[in-house]
Amino acid sequence: MRHGVEVRFPKAQSCCGLPPYYEGHHEAAKRMARQLVEVLDAEPADYIVTATPSCGITIRQYLPELLRGDPLEAKAKAISEKCFEFSEFLLKILKLDDGRPHMQEGERTPLTYHDSCSGFRGLKIYDAPRRLLKTLRRYEFWEMDEIGECCGFGGHFTFDYPDVAGHVLDRKLAAIERTGAKVLALDSPGCLLQIRGGLEKRGSPIQVKHIAELLAEEL
Repeated sequence: MRHGVEVRFPKAQSCCGLPPYYEGHHEAAKRMARQLVEVLDAEPADYIVTATPSCGITIRQYLPELLRGDPLEAKAKAISEKCFEFSEFLLKILKLDDGRPHMQEGERTPLTYHDSCSGFRGLKIYDAPRRLLKTLRRYEFWEMDEIGECCGFGGHFTFDYPDVAGHVLDRKLAAIERTGAKVLALDSPGCLLQIRGGLEKRGSPIQVKHIAELLAEEL
């Protein structure tokens, strides 16, 4: 237990229902939503934290919508109100950022940040990850010149439209490389797979890590 937090992971939970929801299969999404709400409601937790913003959007916005008029509607709304994206939770609830970067002497590794579409546009998250990253002692934060641009992943978009996704990815990789950063932080596993794969294909030495990995280094 760190920072007074006990983490629980109910093993009965499954997908949040976002894939079928985006495909228009709302009945399938409802079934998945009901299962998730029942499992999360049975867990006596004060907060629900997601490690990917797309699941955060589903729990906070789509679950109450999908289950409107359902016997689980009230529980879905209660769950949506205590759901936080990872960086939001660390900043707003745990107050891990005191507003001042914790510098260390000597050279620090340049680091930049990629905003996922679901986090940047869906959940309107901007400050939280940046403020947290600026507290890392061994890194120096360098901002990208194209903030909020997609990496081309978009769930199965990259498989349905590989040419378009490839062009979007190339633009994102160029923006990352222009920063001169040696490490890229991000908040989405999907973006991580897309960008890491693209950089590895180019033979780039830039490391790609979820923000949780970088913050864990401080522990």
